[in-house]
Amino acid sequence: MSKAISLHNIARVKPNAKVDRGAGGWLVRFTRKGKQTQVYVGDHTHGGKAGSLKVAIRERDRLETRLKPAKVIRAERLLDPKRGAHLKSKVFLRNGRTSTYEYAEAVWSERPGEMTKRKFSVRKFGRKGALALARETRNKAIKKLLKRAK
Repeated sequence: MSKAISLHNIARVKPNAKVDRGAGGWLVRFTRKGKQTQVYVGDHTHGGKAGSLKVAIRERDRLETRLKPAKVIRAERLLDPKRGAHLKSKVFLRNGRTSTYEYAEAVWSERPGEMTKRKFSVRKFGRKGALALARETRNKAIKKLLKRAK
């Protein structure tokens, strides 16, 4: 069995038969600090689909080492008490009646692209209490993340 090839940051660009049959290739893309870098590797100039894939993988590896992701977590932004803890409310319709659920929500990210949320009921803890618990929960989670990053 052959070894699986990792195609992260590589996408196939299929040729459009109506426009140009030989325009297929691979697109290598990276986004770092809000700026996108992309390189197109065409099949025609690299001896077909297999040859252009090898060149695209080499190009991806080269760009990956040159465009290293930022490992620094901006602690002052993460620990800002005005961020990540908010009062929210949802309105539900049950048996012809509307009811409102109020809560404080703490939000943070442990991994890129994933959001972690915790909710605290205003009915149970009061507005100030629920908001304080949300802020405290978020700050503890952020401090734990910062310890792991060191």
